[in-house]
Amino acid sequence: VLGGEDDVEKRSILELTLKTAHYDVLLAGDGQQALEVLETQIPDLVLTDLMMPNLDGRQLVHRLRNTGRLQQIPI
Repeated sequence: VLGGEDDVEKRSILELTLKTAHYDVLLAGDGQQALEVLETQIPDLVLTDLMMPNLDGRQLVHRLRNTGRLQQIPI
């Protein structure tokens, strides 16, 4: 899950780089959207921006670390 990179160009570059390396990529525009994505899919890794609207990166990490099934996801 790529969460929140508000610079669309940077997010697109990250997405393309990961897809070129044969990774599946899930995108979220902010921390709240990332949590919504994580309700139905558990990724191998979460990449997040610290500065996001609605739920910032630190808050997202805190939520992940306090949600049983999401605690072990590398961030």
